[in-house]
Amino acid sequence: MKLRIRILPIIGLLLLMILYAPASVPGTAPCSQLASGAKYGFLGFLVPSVAACPGPEFTVTANPSSLAINPGATGTSTIVITSLYSFSGTVSLSTSPPPLCPSPNCSTWSINPTSVTLSPNGTASSTFTVTAGTSSPTPGNWVNVTVFGTSGNLTRSAIVKFTTSSTPDFTMSVSPNPQTIQPGATATYTILMTSINGFSGTVSLQTPLMPCSTYCWSVNPTVVNVPAGGNATSTLTITTTTGIKPGNYQLPVLGFSGSLSHQVTAYFTAVSSTPDFSITANPASLQVQTGTTSTSTVAVTSLNGFAGNVSLQVPPSPLCPACTGWAINPWTVTLSPNGTATSTLTIYAGGNPTSGSVTVNATSGNLSHTVTVNYTIVSKSSDFTISATPSSLGIPGGSCATSTVTVTSVNSFNGTVSLTSSSSPTGLTTTLGQSFVVVPAGGNATTTTLTICTTPSTPSGPYSITVTGTSGTLSHVANISVTVTAPNFSISASAGNITIDQGSSGTSTINVTSLDGFAGTISLSVSISPSGPTGVINPSSITLQGGGTADSVLTVSTTASTPAGSYVVTVTATSSSITHTVIIGVKLVDPPGSGGGGGGKATPT
Repeated sequence: MKLRIRILPIIGLLLLMILYAPASVPGTAPCSQLASGAKYGFLGFLVPSVAACPGPEFTVTANPSSLAINPGATGTSTIVITSLYSFSGTVSLSTSPPPLCPSPNCSTWSINPTSVTLSPNGTASSTFTVTAGTSSPTPGNWVNVTVFGTSGNLTRSAIVKFTTSSTPDFTMSVSPNPQTIQPGATATYTILMTSINGFSGTVSLQTPLMPCSTYCWSVNPTVVNVPAGGNATSTLTITTTTGIKPGNYQLPVLGFSGSLSHQVTAYFTAVSSTPDFSITANPASLQVQTGTTSTSTVAVTSLNGFAGNVSLQVPPSPLCPACTGWAINPWTVTLSPNGTATSTLTIYAGGNPTSGSVTVNATSGNLSHTVTVNYTIVSKSSDFTISATPSSLGIPGGSCATSTVTVTSVNSFNGTVSLTSSSSPTGLTTTLGQSFVVVPAGGNATTTTLTICTTPSTPSGPYSITVTGTSGTLSHVANISVTVTAPNFSISASAGNITIDQGSSGTSTINVTSLDGFAGTISLSVSISPSGPTGVINPSSITLQGGGTADSVLTVSTTASTPAGSYVVTVTATSSSITHTVIIGVKLVDPPGSGGGGGGKATPT
């Protein structure tokens, strides 16, 4: 009996190994380190390839990625957007659409702010807020919400799942997450355990059991006491070796308390240790009216601990009085390790419409980097602008969404603006509420609604919608990024861990939920490792309606001779090319009175 107690933590780690073997890293950019040459090694850890990533990227992660919320209450998750490989720019944020049924019966969600600006290798965050419905979802049924981040032709995403619950439980989160670590350096994360619905008790924290190679880790303390209505913390420390290759890595941490278990994942990016700096301009393109000025902020950012002076130079301006000129101030900036310094590039528009560019050359010793600012000089005449809100949408196949198109007068423009819309690639139907709008002078705005629709057969993926406004020789466009999501389904278990007496049986309800309008027949199968107990699921085939759910009951049976110990049950749900699994841990114990202690009934995770 003492031997079995001692090996239970090891069994828990083996269960963690099976639980944490994803097919891809949630919210991680699909650069060549991840998509082309990366492999998942022991315990599902990412082993990056030596291939270089193709260019600037960003990731989107959610912390926490799962929420248990009382019906009618509110829960939040922090969405972190991280620059990789010197990406800089604005990232628009959107979510898969909430259900159409009214609040408070159904759950609703939103994200704020809807756009963030990233500096090279920096991070930004937004808050995802869920208000749980009083009747939907039902307790124990999980809803997956996709958070999209879009910048140009890059679209990345993370999934936040939530359920309603009124039973005592706890949540886990980790921060700051993700982080950037240099070779041979250390990063610390705070793991937060929070009581919900009056939960109180100890939570044991476990990490994968494997020797240090490219990085090492520790958790202290490994057991925390969470008071009712309160929280407790532990510190995760990750130390990289000097030989770690640049790339994206992850480390799961599992928290146990009785039959309850939750997991968080700490993400980090290993970067080159050579001191350097980057240079960016915001905005990188300027439109300046004749006889006026406009500016762009040039930011110089320390990389890998670089410190020192950086000289900024621009080509000499033309000498003619009517020509467009430029200047940068200050000419020299001083960087502290991992800091940022700025200078201002000013464009002085001459008297004639023209276009061109100014290249800013930044040097420090043998390091040199450049950034180019484009400019267009336009006549100071009446014009209009056109914009769309939101400028980024996620639409399930077979659904519709709307964006508000706004046309605004500039320099006393007064006239009719014709509107057209198009989709690239084709496949989306776009309909404008009005084919033209009349814009009054004085900066007043006129709006109309653009409706974007998909069909169930519309291919999933990114699309770009262009709304063009034309008035005489004037023409401007507003772009809307659309991500079409394919029908899918999720699978979950009411009891994630089951304790069974030898010779008895235990059950767990398997719930399958339609996502993004999925409808069809799903086959369910059961496997158990190691062999010993038998598993039966009834029914083994279920049919989902779009937006619906269905349940099946998993029964795990044993005999008096089935060896006591820990087992892992895998339930696989398959429909055509879509496959999902859910893991249930089974602990088989001696029956009461046998001297082995006995077990109890199945309890939900």
